[in-house]
Amino acid sequence: MLAAACAQSARELPPDVGHLAPDARLHPGDQNDPVYRLGCPGVDAAIAEARQARASLEARIADARVRNQASVSSAIALFPAAILSADPHTYEHETIRVLDERLERLDRIRVAKRCGAR
Repeated sequence: MLAAACAQSARELPPDVGHLAPDARLHPGDQNDPVYRLGCPGVDAAIAEARQARASLEARIADARVRNQASVSSAIALFPAAILSADPHTYEHETIRVLDERLERLDRIRVAKRCGAR
């Protein structure tokens, strides 16, 4: 039961496009992203902003886990099924997933624009 409660589905891996030229690696819609029209400094700034937002969400989840560890331990004895099936961080996990997809898109744009090493 514990394993089932902790299981999360993984995202599908993106297709392997390593053999393509950098500008051919863009996915449909990448060129419509407003960041695509920016220069390399703008792309790098967007990447840094998305990474910071992701780190902030991860820190919030970690902090909540530490604070709730004792209360969850006692609650598991009383309500094991309800506690294990509930994910109090659903919003944060979904936002992290969206940010990961955004970072992948921004990285494809950075590579297509040949912005160089960060």
